[in-house]
Amino acid sequence: AYARFCRRLEQRGLARLRHEGASDFAARVRSARPDLAPQADIITSLYLELRYGKAAAAGALEDLLRHVRAFRPAPRPT
Repeated sequence: AYARFCRRLEQRGLARLRHEGASDFAARVRSARPDLAPQADIITSLYLELRYGKAAAAGALEDLLRHVRAFRPAPRPT
């Protein structure tokens, strides 16, 4: 799900760098596209909880999947 999120951002010109962690990538997204910041922060937070947390909250995977499915970034505002 997180890889799908990253691909969708890459399609909009925000490719995740090979050395870039999820938090750093989210910070770069916030800076480059403030309009996507709320969604990016939620998805990143859920991903980090699932990937690195000792005990992910019940339903966290379903929440992540739901948020990624709904994430459809519009082209960059002009």
